Amino acid sequence: MLKDQVQTEAAKAVQVIRAAMLEFNQATGFEMSVQAGWKTTHRQDADSGLYVREHDIQVAATTINVSVTAV
Repeated sequence: MLKDQVQTEAAKAVQVIRAAMLEFNQATGFEMSVQAGWKTTHRQDADSGLYVREHDIQVAATTINVSVTAV
């Protein structure tokens, strides 16, 4: 089913994002906060007359907890 495929791909994306965040933290000492969510749009397609429901994944990443140690 499409829902199962989307959930599988979302799980893969989560793993990739977590790995990237860990690498970023190790390289810079910064921590990141990431938020993700679905945006759903409903509309009637004028050309085909079909009702269309579109889903977009939106992701926002923010650097937090920045600390600098002077030597």
